[in-house]
Amino acid sequence: MRFVCERGDAGESVLLGDVSDEPCYQLCYMETGSVDMFVENRLVHLTGGELCVIPPGALIRVTGRSEFTNRRTAAAFTEDLLAPFIEACGRENVIPLISAGHYAVPAEKRARIEKILGELEAYGNAFNTDEGDVIDKFLKKNLFFELLAGLRTLEAPAPAPRTRRKDELREMIQNTVTAIYDGYGEHLCLSRFADAAGMTQVHFSRKFYEFTGMKYKEYVIYVRMKAAKKMLRDTGEPISRISECCGFGGSSYYFSDAFKRIQGISPLKYREKARKGQPLQDFICSRSWRR
Repeated sequence: MRFVCERGDAGESVLLGDVSDEPCYQLCYMETGSVDMFVENRLVHLTGGELCVIPPGALIRVTGRSEFTNRRTAAAFTEDLLAPFIEACGRENVIPLISAGHYAVPAEKRARIEKILGELEAYGNAFNTDEGDVIDKFLKKNLFFELLAGLRTLEAPAPAPRTRRKDELREMIQNTVTAIYDGYGEHLCLSRFADAAGMTQVHFSRKFYEFTGMKYKEYVIYVRMKAAKKMLRDTGEPISRISECCGFGGSSYYFSDAFKRIQGISPLKYREKARKGQPLQDFICSRSWRR
């Protein structure tokens, strides 16, 4: 079990990243200022009084910050911390609360949320040891569960005010991201989206990078590789079939070569390790979180 909570300037780091050998959930509450992030397949503008929760393994890129003071409280935790909460309330009720979500915290609830996060930060590493007062630790965990349970009463924030041109570009890139994420098995040439946007491929690529923090081709490969890894873990489909379904074409050689260059092992080895329950490193998402 692992839990870390830290309050500070988002100019140095917005999220904490994985603080354990196990994948971690990420939580970020903005007190002041704002940040722009690309989370898996969504463009997120997080401003003061808003909170986001990001599940383990999600792709995250921080693409911008306001010029003002960006104060945030960030937390990272492994799922086993939630065991008592899940046992009491049911997994089907808890997990949806901590799936990818972006919430606006009403003014009347901010003081309570900030108080809870302050107490959790002050409690520090006591969550992660067997030392300390058992009752105090129990109460602090319940504070954390109160915070998560409160998410069910929150709603998504209203669209942030932006210039008309910025709105159009944001919508265009979001639509492109959605098309890639949902249609990874299709032919996803850059010209298709650049032409639809009325841009040259070079200009479109720059805008895609500006909003997502990733190059167009890099994101396409990420989405396809993620789908391929899921098929390797969950099915017994042959490599050639997985290659075709995930947009790499019918050549198992090309797919296997690309997979090994990115993951460091062959698709068959990846499947073997997954079936044995051995740890699997996701190299596509291994870039620094401290951005």
